[in-house]
Amino acid sequence: MSRALAQKVRDNYEELFPQSKEAAFSRRSQSAWANLTSEINAEFGSSISEKQCKEKWHNLKKTAKRENADEQKHRRGTGGGPKRLAISEHHVA
Repeated sequence: MSRALAQKVRDNYEELFPQSKEAAFSRRSQSAWANLTSEINAEFGSSISEKQCKEKWHNLKKTAKRENADEQKHRRGTGGGPKRLAISEHHVA
């Protein structure tokens, strides 16, 4: 479900996160999140809410950023320890 959510957010990014904060763009963003949530529910037979879907996206993004920061920190470090494992495959955001 995480991959599907990440792909759908990528495909609809401009509608989900508009640059303008005007009311019309906000309504379109809410509508886009509602559509995305219904697509996810239909695809996986789940019944998550729009709020849960947004929270899942936020958590995926936060985890990916943390893993990327950890990897960069490790690369900048000195020493001759073992090579670090690759970033986990299921966190694609």
